[in-house]
Amino acid sequence: RAGIQLLNAPLFARSARHRFNRWTQLSGDPDTARNQLLSETPDTLYHRYILNNAATPDFASEYVKSVTLTGLRTLAQRSQQQANAILTTVQAKPFFPLFIPTAVDQSFTHEWSPAQIRALAKHFSALPKGVVSADAILTPDSQVNRQLRILQGNVSYWHFGYSRSTVAAIRQILSAILGVSGTKPLRCQLLITQAIKQDSNDNTVEIIWPFLTINNAGKRLGTASFRSLSNDDLGNISIPGKGQGLKLNFYETDPAVAGTKPSHSLIFHGPWAALKLLARYDGTTKDGKTWLVHIHTMDQFKKLRTMTLTMVFSRALPPLSQWPKEKK
Repeated sequence: RAGIQLLNAPLFARSARHRFNRWTQLSGDPDTARNQLLSETPDTLYHRYILNNAATPDFASEYVKSVTLTGLRTLAQRSQQQANAILTTVQAKPFFPLFIPTAVDQSFTHEWSPAQIRALAKHFSALPKGVVSADAILTPDSQVNRQLRILQGNVSYWHFGYSRSTVAAIRQILSAILGVSGTKPLRCQLLITQAIKQDSNDNTVEIIWPFLTINNAGKRLGTASFRSLSNDDLGNISIPGKGQGLKLNFYETDPAVAGTKPSHSLIFHGPWAALKLLARYDGTTKDGKTWLVHIHTMDQFKKLRTMTLTMVFSRALPPLSQWPKEKK
């Protein structure tokens, strides 16, 4: 009887109709509907979309609550299935450039191809961003909280052992490499600056190799002379690259002289050559775009030689400390 009376109560009828209307106003696309719900604060979502009449827990209020909760559960389950499928793909390939090798020599044995990166990005961009804590108080209702955590992606992230920051870093790496539709490829300018040249010591490469050239895809881009106090632009490269990769050639004499051959070379292969250079030597950055890369290599006398290369990217990358690490 109480349930029948409740159904006939104008206030209850308006509340139920209001929540049902909220659900019908969501997009018919599940991903868009999920994002519409997640744009609300948990408390606002709870009061706008879920009818909870705890004061009268009879069949009418329970029925209406179950209907509204089913809408949330349906979207949450679809979100979890999607997230699990995407994260399964990522977990199966913890390769560069999404993951940095943990091996001391950072040999970059495994890597994603540019085509694989593009295919993954289409799906990865749809992943929800998650929330701060698994213990966060979302709403007064534990059932709603459970579905919200699934909808936010947290349950999937915890299952795969990924933190929110890990997912955010992968998202930023993909965004930097690909940009948005119609944007230019990621570019990187290589420089030896005047300030870097003035910061010299007995171990710098200029002591034994005063000249440096950069070759990309088999073509020389630019030359630096460590003994001239000027900024040397070594050229711009696209990422992903093509051809033979990136090659740093060190010379004892001016490479402009015909027949001069490099005394020493550092070679980075594949489409991610510039990013491998960045990761191999633990580049540092303050803004994600301008990086300092402290290169160290052995000369023919087994002495360690150092130099600092500036790399300026057209789009920001996350600090290397935030990049996921390939598990041993």
